[in-house]
Amino acid sequence: MPKNGGPASGIVLGLDLGSKFIKAVEVSSKGGELELLSAGIVPTPAGLFSGDVIVDPQGTAEVIRALLQQIGTHTNKVVMTVKGQTSLVVRIIEVPKMKEEELADAMRWEIERHVPFASTGAVTMDYAPLQPMDTVPDEGTGEVLMAVAEEGLIKAVVDTLELAGLEPLAIDIEPLALGRCFVSKDPLLKNSTVAILQMGARSSDLTVIGFDNPRLTRILNIGGNNITSAIGNALGVSDEEAEKIKKRYAAILVDKLGTSTFGAPPVSPPPEEEPPFFPFTPAYELPPEETFPAPTETPPAPEQPTPQKEIPGEEEKIVEEVFEAMLPVLGDMVNELRRSFEYIRTREGDIQIERMIICGGGALIKDIDKFFSQELGVVAEIGDPLKGVKINPRLSQGYIGEISPLLAVAIGAAIRDFV
Repeated sequence: MPKNGGPASGIVLGLDLGSKFIKAVEVSSKGGELELLSAGIVPTPAGLFSGDVIVDPQGTAEVIRALLQQIGTHTNKVVMTVKGQTSLVVRIIEVPKMKEEELADAMRWEIERHVPFASTGAVTMDYAPLQPMDTVPDEGTGEVLMAVAEEGLIKAVVDTLELAGLEPLAIDIEPLALGRCFVSKDPLLKNSTVAILQMGARSSDLTVIGFDNPRLTRILNIGGNNITSAIGNALGVSDEEAEKIKKRYAAILVDKLGTSTFGAPPVSPPPEEEPPFFPFTPAYELPPEETFPAPTETPPAPEQPTPQKEIPGEEEKIVEEVFEAMLPVLGDMVNELRRSFEYIRTREGDIQIERMIICGGGALIKDIDKFFSQELGVVAEIGDPLKGVKINPRLSQGYIGEISPLLAVAIGAAIRDFV
């Protein structure tokens, strides 16, 4: 997923608006070296979104402005990610070898075939061949990544950024940002096939990147909220209290896992590939401008979470109860991942997923990587979004280390033109 013409230089903001947290980072690139200049997160207030669509651009802009002021950013150039199950569609489609101008016409026809909402309103479409069309054999087919979004989704994003005083360079999507964060800037992974699982609050994103190109992307309707509810039901506490218990006690008890805790489901294709979204180029990409000076003053540290109350009872017993409550939810996720892995192996032939990277809030569950390694039979690891990125010395190492598992999408967005 590198940009043509080589990496750019400059300073760019990356924004990731999640259902639970809004995340922002500021990354610079100079001489091929990436540096994190600022970063922070803030809880997402209620009422800003309907599903994954911004319904209150003014309120969202105010939250973004406050966060950026708090962490001390020095640029207004931004790449923001979007996601969604009903407003975005992405397909990797096969087309016969054709000229570039013919491909543009063909894509317009493909919208009608693959996009259910195309007939109900205005849409914005972009596409990119996954290999040069002139390298496709005369009687062969080439793969094209096609992405379509409802125009209202994009307009709400652009309106929000402009109200926040920001200048959008591009609109990005989580799976591509994740691939950029973990694969594109890691020379050891660019020529391999990697699965990336971002465990979010309402849902989780699975992205399979093969040789630095997307091969599969799915949204799994299982996330941290499901785990919280399961803990609350098992312990007879509110979701609010269950969330506190999860943060403190959630852990995989490796010694209680068998050879495989969950049986393999029947092999069947997963639901149709869910978005990612290919960054728009004609309408929302602007030429690079001059770089901004790096911050020279340390901004106020973002507010730290309030200390959690002591939870009564023997800790060992609570850890075991939480583990037992989580297990069915994690089992559902394992089965969905198995189906996806089998599907891509069937579709792609001899492709082998060599590694699985886990990120997002669910990555904070102790030993979750060991759990997925055992259940899926792949090497699983907790992703480090800051691998290959220098951290500005003015930043709090402790705070950045605490929030880094949540920053992968924002970092991937910020480095869009740098890798």
